[in-house]
Amino acid sequence: MHRVMEPLIPQADAALRTAIEQVLRGIPRRTLADASQSLTERYRGPRTGAALVRSATDAAAYAAARLPATFAAVATTALATAALRPDFAPRTLLDVGAGSGAAAWAAGAVWPTVSELTLLDSDANMLEVGEKLRQADPRDNDGDWRWTRGDLRNAEWEPHDLVIASYALGELDPGPRMAAVQAIWAATRGVLLIVEPGTTAGFEVIRELRDGLIGAGAGLLAPCPHETTCPMSDGDWCHFSARLNRSALHRQVKNAELSYEDEKFSYLAFVRDNAERAAGRVLRHPGRQPKRVELVACSRTGLRRIVVPKSHPDYRLAKKLDWGSAIPDSML
Repeated sequence: MHRVMEPLIPQADAALRTAIEQVLRGIPRRTLADASQSLTERYRGPRTGAALVRSATDAAAYAAARLPATFAAVATTALATAALRPDFAPRTLLDVGAGSGAAAWAAGAVWPTVSELTLLDSDANMLEVGEKLRQADPRDNDGDWRWTRGDLRNAEWEPHDLVIASYALGELDPGPRMAAVQAIWAATRGVLLIVEPGTTAGFEVIRELRDGLIGAGAGLLAPCPHETTCPMSDGDWCHFSARLNRSALHRQVKNAELSYEDEKFSYLAFVRDNAERAAGRVLRHPGRQPKRVELVACSRTGLRRIVVPKSHPDYRLAKKLDWGSAIPDSML
């Protein structure tokens, strides 16, 4: 979504990977790989209500296989949000369904003003790994991280400047999910950021939450340029991508050969006041042809195909746009 990341994001990414290596040192790679494969099979199989993470080994495997991708997705969405709210400087963060804290690491990299963090998850093993990762952070960080075990379906919180729910709400059934997001929104003083997998199922969750929160009066900031009915149809879905480099541990645990992976995600950012949204957003990889750039975009009037010729005043800007980039009015 963004080709150039702010300097703090690569630093936080490197620190998180260093912490993962340190915390998981001593656990055989084969053990982690087997646990990761079992997690993947449970995740893709029928949901029975049983927990996906069932042991300390599962939590360790999740940290090795999934935390870097979760960090990348949340950091990318947070950057897109910060670009629309450059003066937003949150001090308090509520990370709901925090797991082992990848979203909190990402939020701190985008908004270094965050100093009081509450991380809530129902799984003690995930929280324990998260605390160890925090302790292994090689950077000098003075923030106050409070790890709390609890069920996001049955909780109320004090208001926080920034609230994040990443890869969490989609695990709930529709009824409890909507009740949970209403409670999360009630705890949001500034920005609410929701991230789900960039799959058709993940997007249906996002679409449902979008409609519900708009109906409750929340101001939709991103990625949509409007608050009217989502124009996606015919099996299409709105999602974006973050590319991350795989460490040796990451490749081993996932039995992967490529040195990178692309994390696909869908997201929403809501605000308490009037949202000044982008005029449009790129929904696919741009087509860069000789003397023109071709874009598929969502605009205030719906989905559009845009051709920006070399003669257009915004041609140089169009050449820099990527999947997920905001589009100015002058290009629509």
